[in-house]
Amino acid sequence: MPPYPYLATDYGTQLSLFTHHMWIGGFLIVGAAAHAAIFMVRDYDPTIRYNDLLDRDNLVSVGGKVALLPIPLGTADFLVHHIHAFTIHVTVLILLKGVLFARSSRLIPDKANLGFRFPCDGPGRGSYGSSLSAYGLFFLGAHFIWAFSLMFLFSGRGYWQELIESIVWAHNKLKVAPATQPRALSIVQGRAVGVTHYLLGGIATTWAFFLARIIAVG
Repeated sequence: MPPYPYLATDYGTQLSLFTHHMWIGGFLIVGAAAHAAIFMVRDYDPTIRYNDLLDRDNLVSVGGKVALLPIPLGTADFLVHHIHAFTIHVTVLILLKGVLFARSSRLIPDKANLGFRFPCDGPGRGSYGSSLSAYGLFFLGAHFIWAFSLMFLFSGRGYWQELIESIVWAHNKLKVAPATQPRALSIVQGRAVGVTHYLLGGIATTWAFFLARIIAVG
């Protein structure tokens, strides 16, 4: 797109466009919910709409046997299903980017010998965004908007270790830190940590959800 090179340096325009579209999206979501609520209050008639998409029976039997027994979904079920979908999609995206950038990724085994000014490893080494692509920045931006838990943020590229790095950097500024410092993961290692976090977290939360449903239902 022709405007992209100019938008890359015009931060005022970037902020204006982002805020503008965020407000538009917010109005559309609120308006859609308001109209749906008005429809349910004014136009929904259970005597006319029977056994359709909006008014399903809880139990359908054929020949004395249960043919359909849907589980009523609540708010928690809605959130859990979307969290699982989000986990799966993010895992696939991380793996996909790992495949596409496999030839240009490099492990850095001697990172501990490169000094504190080695970039892309925390606020004292060039800030968080210095090594991230446009995908990475969008990835983090979506997290700030969507995520309810810092677990997602810390899993993206090994941020749990960069959190420690930030704390150590702050202690160094205050002259209260020891001489030894932890070294952050490389980008490839961080992606591996992120994928592992997502997979294990998805498995654990899925089984917790199933067990909770089993206990609640029966």
